Amino acid sequence: MYFRHVDKDMIIYKNENEQTIMSIREELSNDNNYWNLTVAGRLYGKMTKQFMDELDPIINGNQSIIIDFENVTFIESDVLRILLDAQNKIEEDNRRFFEIINPNVEVMKIFRDTGFDQLLNIK
Repeated sequence: MYFRHVDKDMIIYKNENEQTIMSIREELSNDNNYWNLTVAGRLYGKMTKQFMDELDPIINGNQSIIIDFENVTFIESDVLRILLDAQNKIEEDNRRFFEIINPNVEVMKIFRDTGFDQLLNIK
């Protein structure tokens, strides 16, 4: 069981032992043109659905998205699909962009091993 806690611009998911499993900080740029999402934790299992649920309203908005993965320690294949679907939907609108920035070595290895480094816009 996971618990969702919102603190200003930070969404935190904790388990029953109060350990943080995943967090997402949402910041809208000063010019309101893009969202800066800073994600931390492990994206797997039930957290995959939670990640998608948090991302959906932003994807369906009018802004571009930059997702900082520096503090993501693991992602499973379902997250790769969510990211690709998000990128495709956002980039249908030629005025919007989608970027993943700062993936750590372990996450970048997952992107490379699955070929998603060729499909996703990773900086």
